[in-house]
Amino acid sequence: MEKSNYQYLKNKRLAAIDFGLKRVGLAVCDPMHITVSTRPTLDYTSNDFWTELLLFLNNEKIEAIVVGAPYNFNNKSSNILSKVMEFVKELKEKTTLEILLYDESYSSKKASSVMLEIGMKKKQRQKKGNADKIAAAVILREFLNEII
Repeated sequence: MEKSNYQYLKNKRLAAIDFGLKRVGLAVCDPMHITVSTRPTLDYTSNDFWTELLLFLNNEKIEAIVVGAPYNFNNKSSNILSKVMEFVKELKEKTTLEILLYDESYSSKKASSVMLEIGMKKKQRQKKGNADKIAAAVILREFLNEII
């Protein structure tokens, strides 16, 4: 990833999406790209999913979206990768925001490690959605670390 290719993202508020067939994890950063914060997950199976996602992007004043894509190829990841690409295609039809794909391999494992490191209790770690939003934060932080 060439840092100079992403200079135009400077001072822009970004969102990250950790796509899942049931839940979509969300995270945002400040325009200076210093802090990354999680946001509540969205239910991908809900009839209101796209309305809620577009409202989130608008309310958070997002200027570009980083979507995690599993490029660590095995049978499972290539199947989910095709679902991510379908999601991205639909997202492009519904928004004019730039969408950047970023390798999210192992982001869920890293999210588990982060939850342990911050002392999150087992009950909280097992709560549906916590790993998804932390995985989105991991994706965004790693993306920012590469472009800054």
